[in-house]
Amino acid sequence: MNRIILVSLFLAMCNLLIAQDLKTLANKEIDNENYLKAVSYLEQAVVSNPKDSEAWYLLGHCLHWLYYDSVPFTGYNQHASDRVLDCLQKALARDPRLRNCYGVIGSEYGARAVNELQSGNRSGFINQLRLGQKAGGYPDWLLEYARNTLNSCGQDAILFAGGDADVFPVWYCQFIENVRTDVTLIPVALLDRPWLILLLKSGLNDFIQPVAMTWTREQIMDMHITKWMTQIVDLPVPLEAQHRFDTIDSSLQWVLTPDIQRNDRSFLSVNRIILLGLLTANNWHRPVHFTLGCQPWMLSDLNNHLQLHGITMEFVPFLTEVTGKKINIDATTRVLKDANNFQKVATLKNQNIPSISPVLNNYRVAYLQACDSLLHSGDFKSACRIFDLMEANVPESVFPMPDGWKNEIDNLRERIKASR
Repeated sequence: MNRIILVSLFLAMCNLLIAQDLKTLANKEIDNENYLKAVSYLEQAVVSNPKDSEAWYLLGHCLHWLYYDSVPFTGYNQHASDRVLDCLQKALARDPRLRNCYGVIGSEYGARAVNELQSGNRSGFINQLRLGQKAGGYPDWLLEYARNTLNSCGQDAILFAGGDADVFPVWYCQFIENVRTDVTLIPVALLDRPWLILLLKSGLNDFIQPVAMTWTREQIMDMHITKWMTQIVDLPVPLEAQHRFDTIDSSLQWVLTPDIQRNDRSFLSVNRIILLGLLTANNWHRPVHFTLGCQPWMLSDLNNHLQLHGITMEFVPFLTEVTGKKINIDATTRVLKDANNFQKVATLKNQNIPSISPVLNNYRVAYLQACDSLLHSGDFKSACRIFDLMEANVPESVFPMPDGWKNEIDNLRERIKASR
């Protein structure tokens, strides 16, 4: 009997070691973005050690990447999506502390919602977002951040959004909580999908507000990269917009660079072509904002024409740094001063998703820029108040400060002390 127990223990230990080796191999393939190979290793790992929560999490995450963001682009299907969610639920059942599972769960239900949106199925779209929230993919603090993002936008704005944590919680707030449905959200990463551009052109049954564009359906379906060298694109600024933005500039000179290189040829991606067409057709009629979650490539060389506006960046017809208008102080402090906008930050303690929660540092970005602007303008009292509100509304006890920020914040604190 003892011999049988020893053999069983030996075999179990071997399986654990095999699973660990397989995870190591899988992580190397993940680093190389070879998700198909990573999945094959992880499938073996969960067979060798079915209790390995991390292996189940990695398998679910890699399957999500494989289906939507990697060759051969199998895309959405019910069975594949169910498999992703099953892996993540198995990971959580084995270790509830693997909170990053919820980030992938939110993305997976978001992918399901996008599939319904592509089909024009409004009720299905809403239902998948509801399920994503119920499953923990859109926690309270993230939905609050999404509301604050929407409330940072001007009336009837177009909002270009970055990744999943930007897009799906905002849609949830709009179409389930009925928050700021006047805003049309556009996921930048999907700008090269003809179905999305067609949907934006026509709108969806008063559900999604249409966006102005000049292309026909045929032109949208035939959109492709185009030869391009760095050019200055002239965007005229109508007189009404000049008054609204308090500028004398009658045109915006957009230095638009190519973002695809093939040997000695450079090209403009479909994403940038679409963005150019939308901004041109809009002609400053609707406010245009970008979320702070947009990656640099998503901004398409517009950085110098983006002004902090709450916790978004508004597209403006003047050079923000040259004119000293990098922040709309009134719009930003209006968001930052309202304690009601930060009621759910404390829920981060129990609902943290480490892969997503750094988005809350954007609150601090806004507070710090507002404080710096007020100090430069000589409004020391308001600067002190904004700094104190940052520490009260986004406390380090709930959401620790990134190590790299501490020196900058200490310096700002000293400047504030000196002004008192």
